[in-house]
Amino acid sequence: MRRIRFILPTHICNYNCIYCHHEGCISSPDINLITPMEFKKKINQIIDRDQTFGGLVISGGEPCMFRTLHEYFSPIDFPEKILVTNGSLLNVELFQRLYKAGLTQVNVSIPSFQNLVYQQLTNQKNYHLNQIAFNIGKCSKYNVLMQANCVLKKTEKLNEIWIKTYIDKMISYGIRSFTFIENLYEQGIPGWSLQLFKNATFLKFERRENRGYLYYYKNKYPIFIVSCGVDTFYEYPKNEYGDLYISCDGKEYVPSW
Repeated sequence: MRRIRFILPTHICNYNCIYCHHEGCISSPDINLITPMEFKKKINQIIDRDQTFGGLVISGGEPCMFRTLHEYFSPIDFPEKILVTNGSLLNVELFQRLYKAGLTQVNVSIPSFQNLVYQQLTNQKNYHLNQIAFNIGKCSKYNVLMQANCVLKKTEKLNEIWIKTYIDKMISYGIRSFTFIENLYEQGIPGWSLQLFKNATFLKFERRENRGYLYYYKNKYPIFIVSCGVDTFYEYPKNEYGDLYISCDGKEYVPSW
């Protein structure tokens, strides 16, 4: 399914993650932030020229800092509506508004299962992993898929034990799906993380996909590995996978990666 990815609002976040690529970021204080109704009009214009889109992904920045976040989901009639967040501000009141607006999936960025490392990687000390776990647990009671996004870093000294511990810990929070993303900014051979998962005997290989591989844990939890070491990562022009990117001022752009 092709998705429209909306960056809202890119210049605001309560974290300062060391691996953040600030994709589509606009730092000017004079941004003309697109309104929910203008956003709906923009989506309709896109659909008029291409009816193959069926998903909306809203990220940032940290979109949960935006009080009217749910208003950007509400008028869009897509079967798939995804929120990308660090989870720190995802309280029940906000989540209920998003749920009523048709939210189907939440991707929570969690770079480590160890709190000290987590706070170091996110460059903040105000939020503890226990709070993130609490927020996920409350939200996971609704019919919304909770997914963990984890950027893999060599400094973490990754191995099979680390991967399994991370997965089990996240499942205890209420996470039911995983995406591990190879850090594109670390030096080394592209695809350095792939061997870790190939050697993981507790994972079952499912299939190869564009830009990565799909595994399953306990035949129940999907584990997707995104790596620039996969051949198809280089074989297609930018944006060839079908996703369309919109910055917070409503302009379309092609991602730099």
